[in-house]
Amino acid sequence: MHDIHPELDHVLVPDHSKYRAWHGKEIRVGESITLGDVREHGLHPRIVEGTVTAAIGDQQVTLKDYKSLVAITNKGAMHPLHISGNRYSIIQNEDVWRTMSTAFQGVEIPYKLTCVGTLCGLRRYFISVEIGDGNGFEVNGDKFYGNINFLTSHDGSLAFRAHDSLTRVVCNNTFINSLAGGKNIDFKVYHKGDATAHCDKLGEYLNAVLHGRVVFTEAMERLAAIQVADADIEAVVGGYFLNKAFERGEKLERFSTRTLNQVQGIAALARHGLGNSGRSMYDVFNGATQYYTSGDGVGKTTSAGRRAYSSEFGTGADRKQEFSRYLIKGQYNTAADEARTVLMAS
Repeated sequence: MHDIHPELDHVLVPDHSKYRAWHGKEIRVGESITLGDVREHGLHPRIVEGTVTAAIGDQQVTLKDYKSLVAITNKGAMHPLHISGNRYSIIQNEDVWRTMSTAFQGVEIPYKLTCVGTLCGLRRYFISVEIGDGNGFEVNGDKFYGNINFLTSHDGSLAFRAHDSLTRVVCNNTFINSLAGGKNIDFKVYHKGDATAHCDKLGEYLNAVLHGRVVFTEAMERLAAIQVADADIEAVVGGYFLNKAFERGEKLERFSTRTLNQVQGIAALARHGLGNSGRSMYDVFNGATQYYTSGDGVGKTTSAGRRAYSSEFGTGADRKQEFSRYLIKGQYNTAADEARTVLMAS
């Protein structure tokens, strides 16, 4: 029945909501959904890790490369969720709520929480926020769909996602439809590394987006106006890696094979990536962006603002931000000359 586990899961809506949710099994709370409501109804269980053992006859063996994920409910009951690899990082539902709260701090755009819930036996969690009248809104000239959904899982099925959507999440079917539909904002935090810190960064960044302080928009227009010769692209890209080495206290006489492959990969995408022609610093920026998102660029027909809205929060995102600062600050003007010499020696 649509992954409904009424003994574990609950879906909350405001008392005045005209929508039905979770196939008529929603819980109506006060004028607005509060953190107190969410905690009271068990939507923020504590997710903990445990060891994984296998019983073979009368012997037990510990699977050292794996761990179990268990939800501890308000009543202290433990509910198994998933067996993951050891590198999996937990993102608590409370982290997702905090990210959402940070994102909307001080924004002037009208918004309201329309639905919050857990699904699939506490394995999925969502917050659906309606912006304006739900028919869409505009920030800094970029148009967005009328709901921002915050979605995560505890069973390895998806990263923590924050995106705009035409779909208001009220059950698992709409949860899936929301992920599949068109998006303008689409952020991801993967379950690895310091996921809590990445959630904090996501909240701050999305807050900047909603305030209209779009990172890069004006800078991208400036980069698009700076022409670059085809023969200079590798040197411009190589200068970034020289600067990174200098920050580590190293002076490179030649690039390693790995670094050279990165230089060539970014340069190739600057020339031939989606929407790129290798003619401006904007193309070089897009080459790096596409390279650090596994080649999944969104193309030059997409606005610079929207390009800045789509990102993963982790190492790849850090590299993209560092590369953009390198270009925006004009550091390539001096670094590219030295990089030519290093490239010739590599």
